[in-house]
Amino acid sequence: EALLGVVHASANSIDNCLVFEEARLGSSWLPEVQRTINDLLVSRGTEPVGAALTEHVRKAAGADGASLIILDAVGQVAERCVAGTAEPAGSDVVIRPTGISRTVLATGVPWFCSDTGTAKDLLNPRTLLPTDRSLACLRLVSRGTPIGVLWLHYSSRHDFSAGEATQLQYHAEQAAATYGVTQLIQLSERLHQLGNPQESDGQDDIRQSIVDYAKMAFHALSSTFWPYDETSARFLPDQLVASGVPDSTLAV
Repeated sequence: EALLGVVHASANSIDNCLVFEEARLGSSWLPEVQRTINDLLVSRGTEPVGAALTEHVRKAAGADGASLIILDAVGQVAERCVAGTAEPAGSDVVIRPTGISRTVLATGVPWFCSDTGTAKDLLNPRTLLPTDRSLACLRLVSRGTPIGVLWLHYSSRHDFSAGEATQLQYHAEQAAATYGVTQLIQLSERLHQLGNPQESDGQDDIRQSIVDYAKMAFHALSSTFWPYDETSARFLPDQLVASGVPDSTLAV
């Protein structure tokens, strides 16, 4: 009952956050963007929407390829989704400490390159594709917090006018907002499901969702839930669950 109480409180907190976020962003969202969120949720169900969102942004930006890179609290790649001609997806891509992605993430100033041949000394050779002729990198911000960057790849020379630069920035902002809101929606649905004992998979599933929520809500690197037994006055190691912590470090 105590666990279910935490689940209900967490779900209500996320619902309130969703109402606030949609009210804050609603005035600037085009109906097309609102439809995008609905389409992503319907088409992907409870699966991550990053890949579908990246493809949507790629088409909207008229790019040949796109890469959406989400970073964790310490700046490491937590999720990487690609579309079009971009290289295969995965979180094993190394983001250089002083590279373009880090600079854009820190400053918020987008980076545009019309001819990659003149900027090879600036570009990461591990992510530069032979077909890349022009590139753009823009920051992603969700709920006021920078969460990653969006790379757009063009296989032919592409001169970025001031008007197009503004439009691409708009696409990046809407992509970040969509990513953040769909994450909240999916987590809210999961918590409400767990709040119904008949639909829950058990206490382990409930505990895991609680730590997932806590890490997300507080923008934390990790979160742990370690039950305590008042009768024996000790913690229960076999019931410890965590999010963002390698299993190898949880041995207690």
